[in-house]
Amino acid sequence: MLKRTLAYWLLAITLFAGSAPARPLSNPGFPNRPKLVVVLVIDQFRYDYLLRFRPFFGKGGFNLLLDGGAVFTDCRYDCATTTTGPAHAALLTGAYPNLHGIIENEWYDPLQHRQVYCVEDLSTRTVASRQGSSATPGFSPRNLVGSTLGDELRAATDFRSKVISISLKDRAAVLMGGHSPAAAYWYDPGAGRFVTSTYYEPALPAWVEEFNQSSPAQPFCGEKWQALPETPGAAGKVFSYFEPSAGEPCPDPKFLGWLHNTPYMNQIELAFASRAVRNERLGQGTETDLLAVSLSENDQIGHEFGPYSPQVADVTLRTDRYLASFFADLDKLVGLENVWIAFSADHGVAPNPAFIREHQLGLGNAQAATSQPEVAAAFTRSQFLNGNLPNSPLARMAANSFYPKRSGDVFLVLMPYAVPVSGMTGTSHGTPWSYDTQVPLVLWGNVFKPGYYATACQPIDMAATLAAALGLTQPSGAQGKPLVQALK
Repeated sequence: MLKRTLAYWLLAITLFAGSAPARPLSNPGFPNRPKLVVVLVIDQFRYDYLLRFRPFFGKGGFNLLLDGGAVFTDCRYDCATTTTGPAHAALLTGAYPNLHGIIENEWYDPLQHRQVYCVEDLSTRTVASRQGSSATPGFSPRNLVGSTLGDELRAATDFRSKVISISLKDRAAVLMGGHSPAAAYWYDPGAGRFVTSTYYEPALPAWVEEFNQSSPAQPFCGEKWQALPETPGAAGKVFSYFEPSAGEPCPDPKFLGWLHNTPYMNQIELAFASRAVRNERLGQGTETDLLAVSLSENDQIGHEFGPYSPQVADVTLRTDRYLASFFADLDKLVGLENVWIAFSADHGVAPNPAFIREHQLGLGNAQAATSQPEVAAAFTRSQFLNGNLPNSPLARMAANSFYPKRSGDVFLVLMPYAVPVSGMTGTSHGTPWSYDTQVPLVLWGNVFKPGYYATACQPIDMAATLAAALGLTQPSGAQGKPLVQALK
């Protein structure tokens, strides 16, 4: 009886399977991966910059992405710590600090009784030449929990894909690159050169050494930071210039300090990125490669002058021109038809106190930030751990920023426009308010449907969408969702 029953079920399964339409076991056309994925992040770049300054953009820069990409107009971080480290980690892990563990640029470690920098690694050393490492401690992703998009791409191709991450900021380069990139490079402003650490390689490649020895700052000796003629509110105004002492060589550390506060640093960084594409032959092999680039200078200038300043207008327009040149290089080296570009930002920024007071948006300084009226919400460690948070957007965003092993005992959220700076012209970010959380998200390439999408999304959806389009496993902690409406 048992044999007859088994035979019956085997026959039924065979007949059922035979009645289904034939399906191929695999689709050789999927995934149709590009030769190169470029993840472009601009540090402190609000979404409204794309609207306010678009009349002044040229051809081939931001307009390349805006005219031919999937542009998401309502993209916001759903966490309360919108700063460089946590957000760069979020973009490539597709997760928030509650999972990737980078709760801030630095945090207090009670076990070590000291502040811990998000990418510090005392077991590594800085590598600044072909001769090997120095005595200076280096950086690594040891504090980053879980995988990134690049890690998943490397694993899926048996590490034949190259993943290279570049930024002026060490934390941006390290956290975008993930745990297993082919390389990560950042800028040493005191020496005017790009460096790495022994976590990645024991000595700089020849092409990086050559770039450094060519003194990329040299062409800017004698230059002024003068606004472009079309920069709104400036029209050719000289913002700053470096006047050397008699007999002072250029570039020296004083000049490099001045240069580090000008838009020219974006030009230098993108030139380095182009050199990486050429010399590492990114997008020219048999597997898809990934290049992550974070432009840090926009943040430097934005902190000093605020989002409505002519200086921010000028760095935005100059970034547009520099990107046009970079994209043209990609076209020559790889062919833009073989490239996908994902563009976003790590955070926005608040108006500066002078603007806030002039337009009666708030107190305009942080003197009252420690008093009760200027605190929007406060959550305790026990509330997070015991699940006793109120049902509110602020509580949810705070929870997405809480990592039990590193977060403190009380989580404070300041009121909108309570800017924690001492002067009237500088400003900051790092809050859950829209001026800090709303950023661009643009997906460009032959797999994406061009158009403007007003549906709500999050920057962490970028990693999920790219993983889906590439046919990869999602990063280990991914909370974002594929933006299927933008996929062909």
